[in-house]
Amino acid sequence: MHYPAAKELHFSIDKYLDPYIPRNRIDRLPRPLSHFLGYRDAPRQQIGNVPIALWAALGGFCGTAILGGLFMADFIKGAGGPVIVGSYVS
Repeated sequence: MHYPAAKELHFSIDKYLDPYIPRNRIDRLPRPLSHFLGYRDAPRQQIGNVPIALWAALGGFCGTAILGGLFMADFIKGAGGPVIVGSYVS
């Protein structure tokens, strides 16, 4: 019996929903507006998962730093608030 490898397992709900959902018409808008809304003439180049992981780590660090700065503000410390909410750190 052949079991598919994990990379061969792929579920796409689009396969089932696309026949019922109308086509996106963003391509008819002016080019700057359609680009801002996510329409691209050509697909993006694929990148590896290492740069994605590095950007995710940077985003997590920056988000935690912003929340830490927010919770160190005088109006929160003066009201007896926590230094930082623990659920944001984990």
